[in-house]
Amino acid sequence: MKTITAPSARNEFSETSGEQATLFERLLRAEDESDADEFLRRAGYGLENGNAWFPLGGMENNFSTVGNQQTEATAALVEKIINGIDANLMAECFREGIDPEGFDSPVTMAAAVEQFFDVRGGLLANLGAQRRTELAKRLHLVAVGDKASPCYLVIDSGEGQTPQAFPDTFLSLNRSNKLRIPFVQGKSIRAARAFCSFVVSTTCNLLCRAGNRMLRSSR
Repeated sequence: MKTITAPSARNEFSETSGEQATLFERLLRAEDESDADEFLRRAGYGLENGNAWFPLGGMENNFSTVGNQQTEATAALVEKIINGIDANLMAECFREGIDPEGFDSPVTMAAAVEQFFDVRGGLLANLGAQRRTELAKRLHLVAVGDKASPCYLVIDSGEGQTPQAFPDTFLSLNRSNKLRIPFVQGKSIRAARAFCSFVVSTTCNLLCRAGNRMLRSSR
């Protein structure tokens, strides 16, 4: 049974901040999986190093879960875009000091879009071209690398995550992080991991800033 691995929060490496920044920048600019794999190997994070990786979700046989989420790669990619939209809504929610699970949070996505982005009725059709362009800059889908076998970047301006939150967010499978947040679409943590089934080689990189998530951790 195939096991999908994730970087360990308990690794034994002691890189300086400069070395970490260099690795981050190299991974950010990598245009194919082989480059990313090589950068990780040189930094001591190769898959052969058992101290640097652990099974996604803490489950040894996790592919039985991840592999059953989507049968088609396009749908798996759409899940990532949906998550990017959710992240933008969450960012604005935190920025306004609202608990997304609280009684004063918007009860629908349309209400959230209207409240957080001043879009009448939550409908993009009610915006002019300039305002639509401004909002579009908050979420990008970029194809890089070889044309026959490209790599895709999904880039959002969302809430961000602290390093300590990764095991319970990006690297989890069974958490109910967004289940009680009424204005988001991507409530299934498992569905958000569906892309793992379609990674051609070994690597999918999640690069993140702490961002507005700090507001939650400080409350």
